[in-house]
Amino acid sequence: MLLIIRTASIPGLENLLRHCDLPSYFTLLKDENCIQDFYIRETLAMTHASVLTLNTFEQLEPSIMTKLAAIFPQVYSIGPLHNLLKTIVTNNSSSPHEDDPM
Repeated sequence: MLLIIRTASIPGLENLLRHCDLPSYFTLLKDENCIQDFYIRETLAMTHASVLTLNTFEQLEPSIMTKLAAIFPQVYSIGPLHNLLKTIVTNNSSSPHEDDPM
């Protein structure tokens, strides 16, 4: 059965975000795509947010950051978060307190 694929565009980002840039689960033709539905609900809920925090940095995606800053009152780029893992000191304790012997 062929299903209609729901498509939408973000005002101002039409030429910056392509269909092929989306994760594969957005291109699956299924009756029920719970992952896609989850992201659609969360994206719509995001439009009501007072702050938007993104795992990127402005120099990497300046066009998108500029457009989002025009839409949302506060946009923060805090990434890339995976680089933070390189700076975390590992130890045998799962406690955030250094003096906690566990």
